[in-house]
Amino acid sequence: MSSHPTIDPRRRLYTLLQVGRQTLGLDEDSYRAILAAYGAREVDGRPSATTMSVSQLEQALEHQKHLGFRPRRRPGRADDWRQPRIDKIARLWSLLRDAGVLRDGSQRARDRFCARQTGTARLDWASSAQLNQVIEALKSWCDRERVAHD
Repeated sequence: MSSHPTIDPRRRLYTLLQVGRQTLGLDEDSYRAILAAYGAREVDGRPSATTMSVSQLEQALEHQKHLGFRPRRRPGRADDWRQPRIDKIARLWSLLRDAGVLRDGSQRARDRFCARQTGTARLDWASSAQLNQVIEALKSWCDRERVAHD
C-alpha cells in the first residue's frame, strides 16, 4: 500500500479545467460549450463536467491546451507526501557536508547526486521508491563515513 494519498483523477481534471477557464478568460457559456462538445450532459439546464468520463475530461483539457492553456505546478513546491522525504535528503546531505565528507556540499551538487540516483532532473518529480533509494544511499554513505544520522 502506498504511503501517500492518491489524488482522484476526476478532481484533478475538474480543477485543471477551472484553472484553464480562468487563465483563458472563458465566459460561462464558452466553458460550458467546450464541456458539451466533449460529452457533458446537462444538469440543472447546463452542461456539467460531473457527467463526463475521465477520458472526456482529458479531451476537454486538451482542447483548452490547444487554445493556449499551459498548466503549471507551483514552483519550488513538491507534493505534500514528497516534501518530508526531500527534507530528509537535505538533512542527510548537510550532515555529510558538515562532517567534511563532501568535496562540494552545495545544493547544486546534491541535486546532481540525486539526479544520478533517480534518473529525474528534480526531486519533486521522483517517485516514492526513488526518494527512498536516495535516502538509503545517503544513510549508507553516512554509515561508511561514521557520520551519525537519524
